[in-house]
Amino acid sequence: MGERVLLMSINTSGPKSESITFRIVSQVLDKLRKKAKHDKVTVNTLVNQLIADYFDWGTTAIDAGWMVMPKATVSKALEMLSQDEIRSLADGTYQETKDMFMFMKGKDDEQSFLSILRINSEKSGFRLRELEMDGKTTFIIQHDMGRNYSSFKKSLYETIMHKYGVRVEFETTDHTLIMHF
Repeated sequence: MGERVLLMSINTSGPKSESITFRIVSQVLDKLRKKAKHDKVTVNTLVNQLIADYFDWGTTAIDAGWMVMPKATVSKALEMLSQDEIRSLADGTYQETKDMFMFMKGKDDEQSFLSILRINSEKSGFRLRELEMDGKTTFIIQHDMGRNYSSFKKSLYETIMHKYGVRVEFETTDHTLIMHF
């Protein structure tokens, strides 16, 4: 396997950065270049994003209790539950989240929750839109996993945000969860 040298030159106008040289297998570098071109970013930016993602999620998520599971499986399982069972599941899940937030972010607060919500949405393949208007924040999460998934997340997120003293209003559909706070 051929290797190429990749010299990372990091923009110094933002956070402090340094240059470092890595040897990267040619096929991997080709994939990095294609992905960077697709995302309309430089290879340097993409590599920085990948490394940041590794430290934000990859090194802690599994240890904190997250797992990968097919969306269809989760959706079908939730569709078998009554609304009371969904609320009970959300309450039990809430108890687990405190430990997850502490493990992953070192604290259990609103910003930790929102950070994990953003990353988890991305990792789950959900589309997340975040809007700021008139001092109010709106998160629109398109999950395409059914009404019971929306109900589960509504119940869970409502409990979490209430714990942080944040008043939140929800709208739900079969495909989307909208949070206004």
